[in-house]
Amino acid sequence: MKISMLALSCYGIVRSLILSKGKNNKDIDTKVKNTSTDVKGKHTIKGFLAEELAWIVFLIIVSVPAAFAVKGVFDYLIQGIISTVISFGGGEAYITIADTVFVSGGFITSDVFYGQVLPVANALPGPILSKVLAAIGYYVAFDVTGSVGAGLFLALAGYAASLAASCMVFFLVYFIYGRFESLELFQTLKKWILPIVSGLLITTILSMVYENFNVITEHHGSVFIALAICLVIYALLMFLHKKYRLHDIILILLAGALSLAVCNLL
Repeated sequence: MKISMLALSCYGIVRSLILSKGKNNKDIDTKVKNTSTDVKGKHTIKGFLAEELAWIVFLIIVSVPAAFAVKGVFDYLIQGIISTVISFGGGEAYITIADTVFVSGGFITSDVFYGQVLPVANALPGPILSKVLAAIGYYVAFDVTGSVGAGLFLALAGYAASLAASCMVFFLVYFIYGRFESLELFQTLKKWILPIVSGLLITTILSMVYENFNVITEHHGSVFIALAICLVIYALLMFLHKKYRLHDIILILLAGALSLAVCNLL
């Protein structure tokens, strides 16, 4: 099945290339003026390589202090970059990859990873990928040197590795998309990417609401109480959003504060 799917995808890409080549030959005169800016900019090989080089230089500069403070920095950074590329976009999938790479690889113990790194990372805002990789770097350096400063240096290097690797992959895909935007494959992808992302976000929202119901019913034993709390908080936040146009961050903080207050009062 996998071989047949791979063969079909290769056939589709080749077919798109052939069709787009003929189309581009007919429309080249009308499009050359509109695309001249893009060709001179980020969609050129020179612009792409400059972007990639900038992130490599950024990673090297940020990693220099950690290299002097901790031994074996490069092994950690290489594994961090590889794990970032494998789980591009981060998310909960990175937890499994980090377990395989860093826990099984001997960088950090399972107790520290699941007992300290993940609880703190999940409690803090921001991408789970950057938080987990930075936390692992801190514990790796502190375990070797016993120095908080060395831990902070390697944590910063881990964060830089996650950021640089993610951006380098992004600009690679962006470059490929810019060069072959007229392909039938990318035109179809452009139409379906928004519904797909929206579906993923809806799935995440529903899973969080479901877990919210489970937490409330576990402590109070009533689904109606959980539903009432959610509806009241939702109605209040929508009112504040419509009335005062508050920023999303403020609404999230208010939702957290109200949830804690209501659940502790009941």
